[in-house]
Amino acid sequence: MLREKRKNESVFQEFRPSLYRHCSRQLENPEPSVTPTTLD
Repeated sequence: MLREKRKNESVFQEFRPSLYRHCSRQLENPEPSVTPTTLD
């Protein structure tokens, strides 16, 4: 199962590298602008 997931991630990374990097970056340190202003 884990191996399958890793394979899917590599495929996703291969086809959409920029999008994958963007998502990874957002998860690692989300920008304040991404959070809804209603939380303020």
